Amino acid sequence: MLKKILVGVGVVVVLIIVVGFLQPGTTTSTRKEIIHAPPEAVFAEINNLRQWPAWSWWMKNDPSMTLTFGTPAEGANAFYTWISDDGDGKLTIEESVPFQYVKTAINFTDFGTAHGTYTLEATADGTVLTMDFSYENGMNPLVRLMSALMIKPEVSKAFEYELSTLKKIAEAKQPTGPSS
Repeated sequence: MLKKILVGVGVVVVLIIVVGFLQPGTTTSTRKEIIHAPPEAVFAEINNLRQWPAWSWWMKNDPSMTLTFGTPAEGANAFYTWISDDGDGKLTIEESVPFQYVKTAINFTDFGTAHGTYTLEATADGTVLTMDFSYENGMNPLVRLMSALMIKPEVSKAFEYELSTLKKIAEAKQPTGPSS
């Protein structure tokens, strides 16, 4: 009986390793939203890290998170650090081109660095905001499997929330028309 249990456990472990190695080496996620506001209004929310608590999925869903904002608070080299029961880290704006894009590095203290990009495209309807996320999983099959099963779905949920919230915020700041 013990031999069958050990063989069964061995098969499960091998299966997890094989399935893990079949997962991509990089986890990526991309979402887009049309926001009926000019790129300047959308950019102002993304480029200033002190605005992020109003629309960040992660900040909304982690009541234990404590933020510390660095100086500067916006543009290239702006950063904040967080301490949480779920882990600590630092988000830094690596590059910021007004009204076009913001690139971030998200350093998870215990898990490496991910990268995020917020790209703004002016259109006749306002702004198309594209959010991109990438994380190098490395060669560890368990990390690859966790990324596929947990990280990518969570990032997708976060993007949906953040895009819809940013849309509401930026559109609410738009003038409603000429004064009567």
